[in-house]
Amino acid sequence: MSPQIDPFSRHLDISRNLLEQSLSGMEQLFALSIDHTQDFVGRSSQQLKGTLADPAMIVEAAQWPDAMQQGIHVAINLARDTTLAATDYQIDALRLLHNQASEIQKSLTAAITEQFAIVDQSLGGSVRTTKATAVARKVKA
Repeated sequence: MSPQIDPFSRHLDISRNLLEQSLSGMEQLFALSIDHTQDFVGRSSQQLKGTLADPAMIVEAAQWPDAMQQGIHVAINLARDTTLAATDYQIDALRLLHNQASEIQKSLTAAITEQFAIVDQSLGGSVRTTKATAVARKVKA
């Protein structure tokens, strides 16, 4: 390629890689959200079906205190399961975002290191010891 187009092409490649990683990350995050939502709805509906199918729920007026107590237990269990499902989702989502950020950081570090190498070559190999070039050389090594 010509020297004028080469940097532009590299920038397009970097942008394309970052865009692909971002879209892939969003897709994974949406899939994770849908999976956790389906799991939560499935568990909650099973719990409610089990409770409503229980013949002990249809009781005489004299048995209402026991039915109320059982209803409170079901509500507590449902609240607990909801909290656990939300916490599990948040932990998995944060883990996924952390992994995605790590991958993007690696891509950016590689791209910046490549740019520093090009700048060093264009300066004719002159010794230029700024903090940025020292860091780039460390990362490259």
